[in-house]
Amino acid sequence: MNLVRLDDECCALLLEVQSSRIVQLQALFESFEGLGVVRTMDIKQSLVSILTTNSQTTCCLELLEEIRPTIPWRFAETALAAETISDFIKS
Repeated sequence: MNLVRLDDECCALLLEVQSSRIVQLQALFESFEGLGVVRTMDIKQSLVSILTTNSQTTCCLELLEEIRPTIPWRFAETALAAETISDFIKS
């Protein structure tokens, strides 16, 4: 699992999702108010992050597993993704 701790309360799940499915993933997470926020990190690499709280991480992972047949995804490469999310949040 590729999980980046942002602070004591928040973390980001880093995923690779087909570009054509990113909007669908965002809409799905928006329908579960408070679960997490999907942000596109790099459209060319199909890299997205799901920003969530530590207490919601398990629920996010459960939802991701349920939707995998419909919205294929995989955890992003750790080194690249951790550096990318850090730069993205600082800007």
